[in-house]
Amino acid sequence: MHTGVRTFFSCSLFLLSLIFFILSQAGITGAFLGAAVPASGGLGISIILLVAGLLVLPSRDNSEDEDLEKRLHVKHTVLQERKGGYYLFDTRNGESYSLDDLEEFSRDAALRKELRREYLPDFLKLYAEAPRQEKRRYKAFIEALSSPKTNTSHLERRLQQYQNVYNRIKDKIDSMNPGRVKNARPSDFNDKIYARFENERDTLWPDEGIVGFLPFDEVMVNPARGPLLSVVPVSRLIADGFLLGNYQLNPRWSKQKRQDYLRDGYGIDVGARARHLILFQVEKGARLEHYGNYENIVVEGRVPLVRVNKKK
Repeated sequence: MHTGVRTFFSCSLFLLSLIFFILSQAGITGAFLGAAVPASGGLGISIILLVAGLLVLPSRDNSEDEDLEKRLHVKHTVLQERKGGYYLFDTRNGESYSLDDLEEFSRDAALRKELRREYLPDFLKLYAEAPRQEKRRYKAFIEALSSPKTNTSHLERRLQQYQNVYNRIKDKIDSMNPGRVKNARPSDFNDKIYARFENERDTLWPDEGIVGFLPFDEVMVNPARGPLLSVVPVSRLIADGFLLGNYQLNPRWSKQKRQDYLRDGYGIDVGARARHLILFQVEKGARLEHYGNYENIVVEGRVPLVRVNKKK
């Protein structure tokens, strides 16, 4: 299948998955869209569509890959400020409606249903993406598009549910956004170098000199503390004599001494397979916590980028 076609189908499936997931989790169907979709059915459909979208998604190394984040962005609705207030502006046809216009049109049930179909999904996304101080603008238009019977407190609760679900889904999609790798610069990474010891050379770590995503390996150092990736500061390995200043293994240390050091200092049992040393830098902004001899990269929704310096 042509990449453009695959991308179109994948985008469509992801969007439908998002809509069904939101409807099933937030109970927003009856309040906004008037469609009869049971919660359990909506969730099941969401999972099926998400899997289908992943299957047809073009491979990450394809030059025509789209920014996944754009799938959650507004399609054609803009809120413009004019003298006297804000107006809904449709970028496709140049039509514009004031808040009073929408309130007037929404008195007709059939017209209100059509307006909701055209503009409500965009306004919900605009609301979710807007800073707190700007949300009231979009909320006013959402209220105008809602049924006259919709209670204000009920709508407020539904919008908060939508915001929560939207944030979770957006974080997961953004966490593996290929555009982040493509646009990464050396200045995006901390100067400090870390070490990770792996059993296999062909793990999901990027190759030497390459930027990629941190392989998500949930290491429960303390199960109550959540998903952590335990790494060793290279400065400590140098201070202890395991490595030399040029990041080479200390030739004065025997293989047995290195194994004893890893086992006694870090609880790393080499066992039958030789572990490989990976030296890397982590993206600025990634949260790290000290724990004993380790530092732990805390994986919180947005998976950080890493730049691999060496693999031994």
